[in-house]
Amino acid sequence: MGDRNAVGISQKTIAKLMGCSVDTVQRAVRDLAEENYVQVVRMNGPGTVAAYVVNDRVAWGQPRDELRLSVFSATLVADAADQPESVINDTRPLKKLPRMLPGERQLPSGDGLPPSANPLCPVWNPTYLHCRKRLIASLLRKPAASDRLRVIY
Repeated sequence: MGDRNAVGISQKTIAKLMGCSVDTVQRAVRDLAEENYVQVVRMNGPGTVAAYVVNDRVAWGQPRDELRLSVFSATLVADAADQPESVINDTRPLKKLPRMLPGERQLPSGDGLPPSANPLCPVWNPTYLHCRKRLIASLLRKPAASDRLRVIY
């Protein structure tokens, strides 16, 4: 369990480690939970894989989009006997996923997109610029007393 106060492990693996039956593990877990020594957090519904938490309760977040989740750290234990051979024998290193720290910005890289097919971007179109200047000027001027609100449907 380490220093995390929680371990995620199947009851089958606990039974194998303890040298007892899965039924014995289930009875022991039920007794420990009833006596408030452990909190059992199911990881896949009614199955037998769970996180067993000691010393501190897991905090559950507020419901959001019909989900109520808890995020906590735990030591996970997996039995090699439960894995397919392809997982056990595959020693290739995993590809690294890029990470960004708070405040960092991504720098563009690669070939990028091809240039625009439009030879004259509308932002640089003289007619567009003239209309834009008039719009900005009309928004900045103070309304006159004779200005009326016109409703357009």
